[in-house]
This record gives sequence, C-alpha cells and structure tokens, in this order.
Amino acid sequence: MDDGRDMARSGRLEKWRSLIAVMVTECRARGARDVAYWAQQLAWSPVVPHALSWRLRRNGISEDERTGLIESINLGLAGLGMLPDSPAVSCVALAKVAERQAKALSSGRRRVLLGLSRRLGAMPAAPTSIEVPSRMLRTYDLIGWNPLM
Repeated sequence: MDDGRDMARSGRLEKWRSLIAVMVTECRARGARDVAYWAQQLAWSPVVPHALSWRLRRNGISEDERTGLIESINLGLAGLGMLPDSPAVSCVALAKVAERQAKALSSGRRRVLLGLSRRLGAMPAAPTSIEVPSRMLRTYDLIGWNPLM
C-alpha cells in the first residue's frame, strides 16, 4: 500500500516539475501575456509559488531564468497590491481580482513572493509602491492542487 502512495506522490511531483519547467521557460522568453499569466499563478494560485520554491531549493538557475522569474514575481506582488481605479475597469473583473487578492493575502502570499524574490537575489520594491498594470485584471484560470486539471 505504501508503494502505491509513493508512486502517486512521485507522479504528482513529476507533474509539478514539468509545470515549473514550462513556467521558467515562458518567463525567460518574457512575453507580456506569459509574464502576466505566471504572475497571476504566483500571486493567486494555491500551489504554484510553493512548487517554484521547491524547484529553486533543488536546482540551480541561470541568469536568463532568474530575470524572467523576478519580473513575474514583481508583477505578482503588484497583483497583491491595491486594485486599479481606472474608469474603464469592469466591476466584474474587479470583484474577481479582489476575491483572489483576499484569499492570497490571508494565506501570507506576499511573504512567500518576497521570499522567492530574495532567494533569486532581487530586492523587490515595497508592495505599496508597485503600480498594478491593467493586464493583471484579465484573470486567467488558476492552477489548482493538480497541475494538469
């Protein structure tokens, strides 16, 4: 019975390894959509920042990867900041972002992202001084506990 649990755990870890490899590759490319997508995953999904932290503890990281990840982490920190007050913002989008912010902040997500940023050698700006770009209002589906579902 333990072998079955170990195999299931190993399978889940491999899925997370694969997902984080995709994240690192896409952040390195630094496309605006990819950076915003992964920033939202880092800020609001339940597991992604912890999977990245696990990856950083076990593997080295290149300068290219580091730069792209820092950009997404900083944008994720912005997403945990104040909501934008542009008149063009949909109240539905604001409500969805506010709900995601509240959940993430209640779980200490800002501390987690600041820790990741420091681990990557960056000194992030104070979260209150980061402007929230409008691209953080296009809410992407979040990755849950199972990365492939």
